[in-house]
Amino acid sequence: MLKLPNDITAITKEGKLLLTNLEVPDTKESVSIRLEHHQQISGDWQTVNKLLTQVHDMKIAFDEFWEKHQLKMEQYLQLWKFEQDFQKDLLAKAQFVILHGHRLAANRHYALDLICQRCNELRSF
Repeated sequence: MLKLPNDITAITKEGKLLLTNLEVPDTKESVSIRLEHHQQISGDWQTVNKLLTQVHDMKIAFDEFWEKHQLKMEQYLQLWKFEQDFQKDLLAKAQFVILHGHRLAANRHYALDLICQRCNELRSF
């Protein structure tokens, strides 16, 4: 998951290095060649600078997305743990109530049919 941010950082470093290299003039050429070369370098520099701006904007957008996504994933995990605890508690309480129902049934409670029905319902959980 950390590959994309690392790739963005590497691209940014390479782009800045490329910009620096494009800024260094070559003084061994004639004036007309240097002018033509300068115009091409200027265009290249603008292109690289524009791409670096896009990479920077993409990094900001990714960071915002990742922050929201990570929060949502943490909340899903919290909900899953809550549901697991709820099921355990429900099962424990159901077992307790079923045991209580068996005691009442063993004592020939007048509502034996209802008690047995409820115990059967709890067993289905």
